[in-house]
Amino acid sequence: MMGNYLATVAVLFALMIGAIAVDRIYRRFAARNPQCGPFRDKDKGCQSCKGCDDETMHRRL
Repeated sequence: MMGNYLATVAVLFALMIGAIAVDRIYRRFAARNPQCGPFRDKDKGCQSCKGCDDETMHRRL
């Protein structure tokens, strides 16, 4: 039982560290390759327009 618990905690920790690593790799790639477009921050939506709160964007959908 304790082994399952420790394995689960280890897997979740590894997934968390992996997600952080992928995010950092993505940020570095975006900084080194500006021709591919700007870095899109996950906290700011898709950034396909000036802002998702813009009324004109909502009317187009």
